[in-house]
This record gives sequence, structure tokens and C-alpha cells, in this order.
Amino acid sequence: GSDRRASVRTLMDSLFLALRSLRSHVLRSALTLFGIVIGITAVVGMSSIIRGVDEVILGQIRALNPNVVYLTRFGIMMSAEDWRAARRRPDISPVGLVFGVAPAWRAARLNVVEALRAE
Repeated sequence: GSDRRASVRTLMDSLFLALRSLRSHVLRSALTLFGIVIGITAVVGMSSIIRGVDEVILGQIRALNPNVVYLTRFGIMMSAEDWRAARRRPDISPVGLVFGVAPAWRAARLNVVEALRAE
């Protein structure tokens, strides 16, 4: 009984002290609240922008048709030396096309759930 009353009394005293502090420092309290609102708005806004950009990029990739395979002898080049090395690569031959595209085509048509069940 008395321990519970003492803890309730301590809680009430703390609450009244906090309210008195807020009233005596109105500008500081308002600026703090304003900063919290701006921070939350910025985080939510950036998250929404990033999610929107992701959806646009994924939509553009889906529009390319996933059944189409683009082959090129040039990859991602980070320097002039990479460019010179890529220019020396041979053109894609029919043999390379068959051995490179056929497994990729089969893998693209693979049902992942069925493949995992088979293992």
C-alpha cells in the first residue's frame, strides 16, 4: 500500500516538475518540438523518394523484357586501359553464343521453388 502511494506521488511530482519546466521555457520547448517534427519529416520524405526511385528503375528494367539477352564484348570499363583490353577481345562467335546463352536461358526459365524441391 504505502510503497505504491509513494511511487505514485513521486511520479506525480515528476510530471508536475516537467510541466512547470515546459511552461517556463516555452521557446526552447517549441524549438525542440519543431526540430523533432522536421527530423521525422525529413526521414519519411527521403524514404519515400528512395522507394519511388527504386520503383521507377525496376519498372524500366522490367520494360526491357526479361526474355531478351543482350551480349556485348564490352563490359563495365573504369579506365582507358580497360577500354583498350576490351577492344582486343574477339567478337562473339556462334559457338560462344550457344554455350553462353543456352545455360542462361535455361536458368532464366527455371522455377526456383521446383528446383529447391528437387534438391
